[in-house]
Amino acid sequence: MADRTPAPAYQATKGSPLDVDKDFYTKIGSSTSRKLTESFELPIRSGKAFPVPRGHICRISTPYGPQVGDLNLWARDNPRERFWASRTRQLHRSHITTFDRLWSCLPYLRPMCTIVSDTLAGYHDNVGGRVHDLLGTRCDPYVNQLLSGKAFDFHCHSNLTRAILPFGLVESDVHDVINVFQVTGLNSDGQYYMEPCPATSQDYFEFFAEIDLLCALSTCPGGDLSAWGWGKDSGSDDMLACCRPLVVEVFKLTDSTLLEGWESPKPAAYSGMWISGRLINSPISPRLPYNTRLISDREMTRVLLTGGSGFIAVHILEALLAQGHSVVTTVRSETKAQMLRDTFPEYGEDKLGFAIVADIAEHGAFDEAVKSDPPFEWVIHTASPFHFNITDTKKDLLDPAIIGTTGILKAIQNNAPSVKRVIITSSFAAVFSAKFGNRPGYKYSEKDWNQITEEEAIQDPSSGYRASKTFAEKAAWEFVEKEKPNFTLSTINPPMVFGPIHPKLQTLDSLNTSNQRIRDMMLGKMQDEIPPPGVYLWVDVRDLALAHIRAAERPAAAGQRFFVTAGYYSNRELADDIRDQLPDVASKISTKGGEFPEGGYFEYDNSRTKEVLGINFRSLKDMVKETIPTLQAIGA
Repeated sequence: MADRTPAPAYQATKGSPLDVDKDFYTKIGSSTSRKLTESFELPIRSGKAFPVPRGHICRISTPYGPQVGDLNLWARDNPRERFWASRTRQLHRSHITTFDRLWSCLPYLRPMCTIVSDTLAGYHDNVGGRVHDLLGTRCDPYVNQLLSGKAFDFHCHSNLTRAILPFGLVESDVHDVINVFQVTGLNSDGQYYMEPCPATSQDYFEFFAEIDLLCALSTCPGGDLSAWGWGKDSGSDDMLACCRPLVVEVFKLTDSTLLEGWESPKPAAYSGMWISGRLINSPISPRLPYNTRLISDREMTRVLLTGGSGFIAVHILEALLAQGHSVVTTVRSETKAQMLRDTFPEYGEDKLGFAIVADIAEHGAFDEAVKSDPPFEWVIHTASPFHFNITDTKKDLLDPAIIGTTGILKAIQNNAPSVKRVIITSSFAAVFSAKFGNRPGYKYSEKDWNQITEEEAIQDPSSGYRASKTFAEKAAWEFVEKEKPNFTLSTINPPMVFGPIHPKLQTLDSLNTSNQRIRDMMLGKMQDEIPPPGVYLWVDVRDLALAHIRAAERPAAAGQRFFVTAGYYSNRELADDIRDQLPDVASKISTKGGEFPEGGYFEYDNSRTKEVLGINFRSLKDMVKETIPTLQAIGA
């Protein structure tokens, strides 16, 4: 009995769809009569969606060495029909190879494609693992947060989601994948395991499209999975070194005789379930345009985002687009608009539009920008200067902030009655009163306002900046109180904002004030002594971007200020984390200074942000690790 091999539950009876014509598919897979119609290299830790017409061949290869890819499939003209991993596993096997087919979900249940070439066919390791996995599924940021307590935005689930947004699909359209080139199995206790990818530079996997397909492929962030795992000893810090690009090629067969007698399969012939004379389920569903959103986690929204090329705003823009929202962003020039187009080339005009507002301090500057068809529902206002290269405090700081803020509120009230939510980027500078010093034992929260006066505001650029954020935010709340507009207001009050930059949008000289500290440490400009940070609180720009969107989404956020901070930091801690990541520059960073003040420091209360917006903040160490490569990309 121990040696007995149970029979498969689903048998390929002669003439059934499981009884594949191997001669037919062998000729297709081996034919050199093919014309390349599309080819691209998929970078590490990224995703791309692409169509494959029926009757065409798609090849996924590993020319740079071992790399796992996660593949999703939809019917090109009806994304309700998508790949069904569990049924495919039942009909064929847990790890697919040549002549196996990938089947669609109910009520369609037809072969979407057939595998015609697999250079790793027959592979298995010495513990029973096989390749091209259907046992598991894609990695995702939710299980990562659950098991590691950390946020990471480049799991296959995330990459696939971003890839399909330009095609009108959303996160919930991503489904169980084919883990191409991945070796997995079940151990003696029935537990799922993964082994390193065996692919070489010569390996590839080809399938023949039986129907018109939309495919989406992600390069797994674990690369070849030789360092994959959870916990401090997992080798997770080394996973980046295990990552390699994949190459995708789509071919059209040029020998018409190869497809003689072949027909694209029809959906399953079952006519549907009748109850009380009513057909309640039928495979013959209405065909919808591909850009029709069928399933959504939330209603997608038309959003106006001001100052879209700014450090904080571009992260908000990226997050809005990734969630499927349609965004128009204001910029000061066409040059800035083109830079954003180049940064997000996968989004067309229906998802990413622009309005030129050259000077936000001009009266009526936003009057035209707030008009839209379809109309805006949210406005996120970030446009305001934050730098100390000031010659005239009133002209360069106070006027743009105050007039820009009240100006956009007036423009919305007069020209955009559809807007229901307005979110304004304010600052901890509008909460914290520098004149009171470190205030040991005092706890700052949203109830606090900076007590700076107009006379103090013009004394120096630093005071001018703090006053500009304070006066502008107060003016916004006063406008809402007096005018009683149709929209609600929320303000976001962050302290120091660090995090990755978009290299196409910034240079070393144009960095936001907070990230300049990381830049200067990397460039050896703090060899003698590390200066104090000024404010000992910080937030990652990506968490801050999410806070803006959550404030717009959640009704409980209306009419509230939000003190958005991850907590304390010091320039000494920042320097230590940079040394850990860049041993070569460690000697260029002083070990003196940059610590917390000896006499103590004020406390903070960010409970409203955590409870209402549900933000789980990133760590300083993770921020530094993920920011350094983006600064290196521009010469740091």
